[in-house]
Amino acid sequence: ERVLLQADLVVQGTDENRDDDEVVTRGDSESIVRKQPRHDEADARPVFRSPAGDLMTLPGGVLLALDAGWDRARVDRFFSENDIDRSRVSGLASSTARSSATAPWTGSPTRATRS
Repeated sequence: ERVLLQADLVVQGTDENRDDDEVVTRGDSESIVRKQPRHDEADARPVFRSPAGDLMTLPGGVLLALDAGWDRARVDRFFSENDIDRSRVSGLASSTARSSATAPWTGSPTRATRS
């Protein structure tokens, strides 16, 4: 089962909520809000949707396994389409990803990290 990026939502600190934010879920320390242009420059984190429809957030980095057949242009297009800033992404050695995989691994691993 796949988890999908919910590109129109972001996680931000609850203390960062503004009157014009459309808050989807408010927690004690973090809230999920509808993405606004100001989030492009902010330290907002991505939101994902599970196959059951639940909203999910991840602490720390996110591991992406991209198709090994993708060329540089396709990888760049994936990041652009999903509003992932390429400067916040670093590659991992494929031997590391293969040794930790629980299923056959076929992609090029990339780790998106927060600064």
